[in-house]
Parts: sequence; structure tokens; C-alpha cells
Amino acid sequence: MRVWVPDDGAVDGNIRVQTTHTAEIRPNDVALVSISERPWLVEGELQESDAAAVSAFVMKNLEILRAYRYGDCDSGDLVDGLRRHPPIG
Repeated sequence: MRVWVPDDGAVDGNIRVQTTHTAEIRPNDVALVSISERPWLVEGELQESDAAAVSAFVMKNLEILRAYRYGDCDSGDLVDGLRRHPPIG
């Protein structure tokens, strides 16, 4: 799944999750998910299995996502600090 983390200091701090399973980037086919200890669907729709995967991703990466959201790290730190679900490789 493709996930966008806001890099513009957006107040809402929600991540955008592509709702379609395709290699093509479709920024208009997204759901918004909160960055919180209990991630919730803010807007849009996700399949139950996708929602569970996104929730696990957010909870596993909550510290680095929040640090990036509040400007405590840069995009390089974010990329280096993300733990993917499931692990790649």
C-alpha cells in the first residue's frame, strides 16, 4: 500500500493512504488516517484488512511519524526510522 505523510506542516497531521491496490500513483484515491495510538479512519474508505495493516504501520511507527509531524526530524530521518509492515526483504 502507498502511504503519504504530510510534509507541509499540515495541522491535521493525518496520513493519506491509497485505497487502490495498483502500482500506479493515484493521489485522488485516498483515505485519511489519524496518527495516534489508536489510528482511526478520518475520511474515505478502507477494506478491513487494509485498515488493519495501516493501523499496525502507524502504531509501529508512531514515534517517528509524530517527530516528523512536529518538525523534530527531517524526511531523511523519517525514511531511515520507518519500520515497514511486513518487513521488506
